Amino acid sequence: MSARHMHTLPNEILSHIFLQYLPAYPLCPPLYGPESPSFLMTVCRHWQAIALQTPELWRAIEVGSAWRRRLAPPSLLPTIETWLVRSASCMLSVNLPDDPSLYPATVLRALLAHSSRMEYLFCTVDNDQVAIYLGPALPHLRELSIGGWKGWNDPLVVKMKPSSAPLLHTLFLFEVDLVASNFPWAQLTTLTLVGSPESAYLQVLRQTPRLIHCRLSVVSGEDPTAAPPTSRIILPHLRTLAVHHDDHDPNRDYLLDALTTPALRRLQLRAPILGEDPIQNLRVFIAHCGCKLDVLRVLPASSRGVQVDNVPIEEYSKAFPEIRVVMPRAEYWTPDDRWLNEDK
Repeated sequence: MSARHMHTLPNEILSHIFLQYLPAYPLCPPLYGPESPSFLMTVCRHWQAIALQTPELWRAIEVGSAWRRRLAPPSLLPTIETWLVRSASCMLSVNLPDDPSLYPATVLRALLAHSSRMEYLFCTVDNDQVAIYLGPALPHLRELSIGGWKGWNDPLVVKMKPSSAPLLHTLFLFEVDLVASNFPWAQLTTLTLVGSPESAYLQVLRQTPRLIHCRLSVVSGEDPTAAPPTSRIILPHLRTLAVHHDDHDPNRDYLLDALTTPALRRLQLRAPILGEDPIQNLRVFIAHCGCKLDVLRVLPASSRGVQVDNVPIEEYSKAFPEIRVVMPRAEYWTPDDRWLNEDK
């Protein structure tokens, strides 16, 4: 379509085209340059007017993009304030950079003044800041991704009441002390946990009866004297489970043995988790759960080769003809539909 014909389109159609130009919400466009609503405003006065009349263009704010594009810190605050004003009453998606020291405290205060509109929040903080981020009420928050900036030298401790985020259903935690922290576990449907031992995960999973998708990245550091759980954890709605062991110890692995997942349809794990007889142990797990798997993704102990602990992937397919078995080339950190659809 020529530029002349573009100007004949109704404003509502142009607004829709502009929204398609940006990354799909809640992903955040850059503050400036290509794929930014600010870039659309440079084309002509007509487009500028349409962009200013479309608050949805300004509802996803990524502070980190300012640093990748070398935006000078003094100009960052007015830029953020401008986006907040232009977004009007829209719900917000806010993505803050990994290092909280990279942006002025005034930027954080400006964003948190609109905490009642936050729908998606992605941030990395330390213990001195966590109460500032999650202290205000977040009545419309649906998804939270939060990690500790200082790592396990100072794991993040979060005290979050269910009443402060009644709509929260998706949680991604990285370098968080799960035992010392409080979250509205019972209302979650999607959960990703990274950087804790199995015992901490099991303690959390006992509190998540509504869980549908779960991704666990287990690290070493388990207390060698800790006893395996004496009772199973029933997750009646869980459909997706992805488990990755950073440093697998077959003598200390009891996570799968502790779970009962009758609705499970998609399972991803590394072969060593299944022990010396992975096919038989997988049969036992499926039989105990009473689930009907649709997809099994077996990640090799090494990213190279086609063998999985000396068991070819074809053996899994032969043993489970009713299950689509794949050995992916990549592992995703979130239990979303990308890995569910990539081989269909």
